[in-house]
Amino acid sequence: MNRKLEHHMNSKEERLKELNDILFNNDLGFIYDFLGDRDNGLVLPFFALHMDAVKKIGLEFCVTTETGIKAGILYKHKLIFMSYGLFDRLCKLALLIHSSGVLNASAKEFKFVDLHLVENPFKGFNDEETSSELGGDAHLLLFLFDKLLSFIVAHEVGHYINRHGDRVDFSDDSEGHKKISRESLIQSHTRELVADNYAFRALRHDITELISSHNPILNDLLPEYKSEQGAALLSLLFVACYFKLMDGQSPFSHFESTHPETAVRIHSIFATYLEPYMDTDKQDEMAALLPLAISLLKRIFKHKGDDFVLDWQGKKSTLEIKQWHLEVENEYPKWCL
Repeated sequence: MNRKLEHHMNSKEERLKELNDILFNNDLGFIYDFLGDRDNGLVLPFFALHMDAVKKIGLEFCVTTETGIKAGILYKHKLIFMSYGLFDRLCKLALLIHSSGVLNASAKEFKFVDLHLVENPFKGFNDEETSSELGGDAHLLLFLFDKLLSFIVAHEVGHYINRHGDRVDFSDDSEGHKKISRESLIQSHTRELVADNYAFRALRHDITELISSHNPILNDLLPEYKSEQGAALLSLLFVACYFKLMDGQSPFSHFESTHPETAVRIHSIFATYLEPYMDTDKQDEMAALLPLAISLLKRIFKHKGDDFVLDWQGKKSTLEIKQWHLEVENEYPKWCL
């Protein structure tokens, strides 16, 4: 082994130890081993792409062994993290969307009863199992997983790009909800909505490029997803599915948590998307996208057996939420660059 290669390997091992120490000190476990655990190595290249992408702006990205639902950024260490617990849930969510048939009219059996049961982990990201269970459209499952993952990573990048970590009163932004005082709530919620909107724009841009370049990974999609508004519809659907996954996971109410309720987050994203089309001849066409995405969302979760009432519209219409919205609207420019 030449000295240059040996030095590179030693440096890599030293950095791995440093990252493990950082994660351990923040109660996040250690670095997750894709290749050695549950044979999930097929998704490693997707994570590697995101690791390379955030490296260009001076950040690192890793998955930890923590089994709870956590994702965030440690500003001091310029480190974006996602827990194994969230990774496992994303795998199952991607499989549920894929199995429902809403994207390609090819429904399949969905074997997981509970998306949150980490004790019954997803093991499907290996060549043999994935190909045998999903047939010729296994690439669509990987596309779904990657886009769900990209929204989460881009959300954390949104915090960093908008310099949310430059404020001295906090050291991290984490998807794990924390209890917060009413005095700090508007600032915290506004930061999350700014990061959500940044991530949604990035997701929509990526899917638009895939559609416009006729990428073969999307060959099996139904024609309506390849139309002019296909990227916006898919992006809204994926984000809504992710928020539905997260719905109810906070032990705190909207007015006690660092993060807004999921109902408010999806409507905030859509309102920001819709704003340029207001009072134009495309307003009605664009306004129809969210109800359509919600309808598809219900079909997806019904495939798992969840026949639920989705009162996201009602939740955001209360007087308390309307007052909150006015305060966030005034605060929003302070957290955008």
